[in-house]
Amino acid sequence: MTPWGIALDFVLNYEGGWCNNPGDRGGETFRGISRVFWPAWEGWSLVDTIKTERPDDFAAVLFQDFDLKEMVSKFYRVNFWEPCGCDMLPGKVAAAVFDFAVNSGDKVAVKQLQATLGAEVDGVVGPQTVKAAFDAGEEGVIKYLAARAKFLHAVMDNNPSQQVWAINWFRRLFYLANVVLEGQGVNF
Repeated sequence: MTPWGIALDFVLNYEGGWCNNPGDRGGETFRGISRVFWPAWEGWSLVDTIKTERPDDFAAVLFQDFDLKEMVSKFYRVNFWEPCGCDMLPGKVAAAVFDFAVNSGDKVAVKQLQATLGAEVDGVVGPQTVKAAFDAGEEGVIKYLAARAKFLHAVMDNNPSQQVWAINWFRRLFYLANVVLEGQGVNF
């Protein structure tokens, strides 16, 4: 499996299916795509149609719909994988950056990577960032994951209402560390 496939599978494992948690700032979400933050996503019209046509089992139908699966994959590739330059990065780094970007935004994820690796912090993955990522190797991945943990603590320190998500955030981060550092049966 490619780094993109591994990273997308990881994200979708954590993002689940359809939900509408009143405590989530994103409101209604499908596969982690928030209607609040991504109202123009092409999949919302199909989600709404299925909810109307199949009100009793729409969540299960959404999860199995082939067209929605393709729309979700395209969404994550276009909005997170490509803007983070993940195709240029080592596989382990790409998977870690991609997941950070999905949760915190592409610029935040890339700037944190650059700061961690000692590259120019401009939010754009270019030759200097790519070289630094390859040069840092697995130690760079570990430092990046640690920097993400520190970032999550800062989010909660700055907004204590976000502490409700701490267990989920850190469980996800620890599982990500297992995937990128131990491979969990895949090779990067």
